[in-house]
Amino acid sequence: WMEKATLPVLVEFAAEFIEPVLKRSSPSIILFTNEVDTAFRSVFKEAAEALYGEIVFVVSGTKTGIQKRLAEFSLVTDEMTPSILILQPGGQM
Repeated sequence: WMEKATLPVLVEFAAEFIEPVLKRSSPSIILFTNEVDTAFRSVFKEAAEALYGEIVFVVSGTKTGIQKRLAEFSLVTDEMTPSILILQPGGQM
């Protein structure tokens, strides 16, 4: 469904990834966290490597910039982190 070279294995959400993450026909899984070095984040990266090309794995914070806007759109607050949301084809969460 996509060229593997078009996206990193684990996407750190930024403006250039809005289209491939939110407006695609394949699912995306988003980990909202403001922590960097955690066991769950390492496991999330391992899953991203194992499923690369099948589902887009995304990490986003909730505090600043475009990541904060994604969290607000997804109704995720700082207090709710870590949280995982799955975007299904067609834009449903």
